[in-house]
Amino acid sequence: MRRAIVLWAACATLALAACRPPLRVVVTEPPPVPTATPTPTTFDAVIRVALGDAGTAEARAGLEAVQAALSAANAGNLCNGRVRVTATALSLPRDAEAPGALNAARDAAFKLAKDDTTWLLITDADNGIVRVLLPELGVAAEQPIPIVGLSASAIGFTKPAEAAEPELYYPIGRPSLLRFAPDEATRAAALATWAVANGVREVAVIEDARRPGATAAVIAALGPLSVTMRGAPTPTMTATITRTNPGLVVYAGERATEAGQLLAGLRAAGYRGAFAGGAALGAPGFEVAAGAAAEGALMAEATSTTVERISQATKLAVTALGKVCADPSREAFRKALMASKDVGGVSLSAMGDVSPLPLRVLRRSSGAWVPVAR
Repeated sequence: MRRAIVLWAACATLALAACRPPLRVVVTEPPPVPTATPTPTTFDAVIRVALGDAGTAEARAGLEAVQAALSAANAGNLCNGRVRVTATALSLPRDAEAPGALNAARDAAFKLAKDDTTWLLITDADNGIVRVLLPELGVAAEQPIPIVGLSASAIGFTKPAEAAEPELYYPIGRPSLLRFAPDEATRAAALATWAVANGVREVAVIEDARRPGATAAVIAALGPLSVTMRGAPTPTMTATITRTNPGLVVYAGERATEAGQLLAGLRAAGYRGAFAGGAALGAPGFEVAAGAAAEGALMAEATSTTVERISQATKLAVTALGKVCADPSREAFRKALMASKDVGGVSLSAMGDVSPLPLRVLRRSSGAWVPVAR
């Protein structure tokens, strides 16, 4: 009987165990780690403003023009703050004839080309300095730094003038000059128009043999003018010009000192006709070399002031930056900038010529350039 009870109890225990649900082991998992929101990449885009020595009043005025244009365009909020646009002054030679200027410009170009934050250079340097800057900044780790040229008047920067121009200045084939200055052919056309309007019938064009351009051809094509083409200035030339006494002598070279010396020599030889030229006459070296003879000289120049053109260039830059927010880079910015159309009333050609860029003829009077009446 006792054995039966034990067996029954054992069977009951087994039956109860079979009816029980299996034991569950509760696993305690660590709380989930919140996923960090990636911080958006920001880009520093610095506009360098180089108007000679950075400490001059003129350089400060140029920098202030850029800063005012950036502020007006609310550039601080570009691309929802992903692109930080600032402007700084940069010391850069503006006159290629000055001692050591070309070497200093080359050193500055090397430094800028290594600076990823420099996205634009605005400068009033002359053609000689720009010729040094363009090839260096045009490579810049294959992301060329665009240059706004306020005085870059050489035809070959944007149009064929000499062998290999303009390709010579863009080693990897990406145009990067925004020419905010009339080229020498355009200036020559304005001078020819002035000459015809003032009854001039004979013009002597003095061409710099080291930098031939299209001045004589342009003048000859625009009006009833007899054009004499001559080479680089010499004392014999000044005597010959004085004897033939043309109504207008046009200096078609790039060297301010050479232009001033030519004019001084002509006046000393007795020439009393008009004397004119392009961008070279606007450089300080012209008046230094010409002395008192500079009075009355004529120059074709853009109607707008330097500050106005700097403001226009900055507006183009801000608009171009706004178009590359999806993937900001200096190369994307350059492409957008060179494709600018009808921004603030101006557009760029494929090679960077700004239009419209109205011209006027100025006369040197009491140390200043003033518009001529006609």
